[in-house]
Amino acid sequence: MQEKLRYSRRSFVKGAAVLGLSFAALGASETLAGCAGSGDGAASVAASNGTKTFVYTGCWDEKGGEKGLWVHTFDEATGEMADAKRVTDEISVGFICIDYDKSLLYVTDECDVPFDKDAGMGAGGGGRIWVYEVDPLTGDLTERQCAPSFGSNPSMVSIDPTGKYLLCSIHTAKPCPCKIVQDDLGSWQIAPACPSANCVVFELNEDGTIGEVRDIMAFRGEAHLSQLHTVTWAPNGKFFVVADKGTGDIYSMVLDSEGKLELASTVSLGKGYSPRYVRFHPEKPWMYCNFESANEVVAFSFDEKGVLERTGAGAVVPEEWLVRVPEKDGKYEQQDMKMTEDGSYLYTVFRGSSDNLVGKERVHGDGGFQGVAVLKIDQDTGIPDNVQALELDCAWPRGCALSPDEKHLVVSCLYSDEMIALPINADGTLSADAVAVEQTTAANVTFFRAPAA
Repeated sequence: MQEKLRYSRRSFVKGAAVLGLSFAALGASETLAGCAGSGDGAASVAASNGTKTFVYTGCWDEKGGEKGLWVHTFDEATGEMADAKRVTDEISVGFICIDYDKSLLYVTDECDVPFDKDAGMGAGGGGRIWVYEVDPLTGDLTERQCAPSFGSNPSMVSIDPTGKYLLCSIHTAKPCPCKIVQDDLGSWQIAPACPSANCVVFELNEDGTIGEVRDIMAFRGEAHLSQLHTVTWAPNGKFFVVADKGTGDIYSMVLDSEGKLELASTVSLGKGYSPRYVRFHPEKPWMYCNFESANEVVAFSFDEKGVLERTGAGAVVPEEWLVRVPEKDGKYEQQDMKMTEDGSYLYTVFRGSSDNLVGKERVHGDGGFQGVAVLKIDQDTGIPDNVQALELDCAWPRGCALSPDEKHLVVSCLYSDEMIALPINADGTLSADAVAVEQTTAANVTFFRAPAA
């Protein structure tokens, strides 16, 4: 068992409550300094080049809490977040994608809206994608569009390298209504009406708003329902990858000049993996995937056609930690994952805890653990190696993002209603000298640094 060094830090916005961080490093031991509090009501903060940096935070209410999209200012020197403003309370935000060329935000709304209320169809209309224009001076957002996602619970959107198309992965809804079918022998059978998990291609209009659907590829797992969780482009722009959390498959796909989809290859990891997020090395033919079930980040190599081959893996937390997962309703899973711009380090968020909705109350059970793991990528082999596992005294850390200068990692915590900014040391590890700000139902986080004038 790794030694854990504990300390307390001042509560920032929660009255007399005391928040703490516990630290466990693989092969390292440090003396931890106390955390500074974040200021309230601070003015907009300029980055080192004179531009302003903002943090957009999405609220996801599937497991309780509130819907919403918020914006904070961010001080790149200190990690302090301030000036919180709610943009909307209508969206259960799954993912935020930024088009810097057009200063647009694309936001997935993980929902299944009514198809026809008058006909009594309270669901079946699928999710939505919202488009907002960013004011680079204030960070304020102006709604430009709300478009159907052509599937329930859109999990991610991504713009293709040409800027002509927006791709969307559909996670689907788990409930399967009953339908009646007649087989070849004339017998009547009960069969579930399983929703399809779709990869959807939208044409983008010149102003960046969403146009017509150009193509859809539907996935239906056999042993398990397909649940598409990511759609991520390779740096060479020749293919993209879709992770199917339901089946354990990872699909490489290509998009032709007409916006039509083609499946290039499939890697089947199977039961016990549930692939979640994908990151690519910026220069070398290496890809990395984390998982909702497995305690590892797997490395892949790929060729020009996007054919993937597993090459190795790195552990996320020590195996002995897994016995600490609560027996009652406990679950171990990885959450968001980010990579540094030079491809040296991966940061993957994890939890081994019991977090459940009991009635209308969000309950974080006793015991367990949660935090962030740091994996260093061998630049000769591409294999990731765990250099740190930092435990956070929070509840359900779910999203993370690297600040534009890569001096902080901000973690959004769903059940403890906060965002924590962790300084990044010169060796890529995280310092526990953190600052935090209250943010209800914080599920995901994205940075926007205004372009220099």
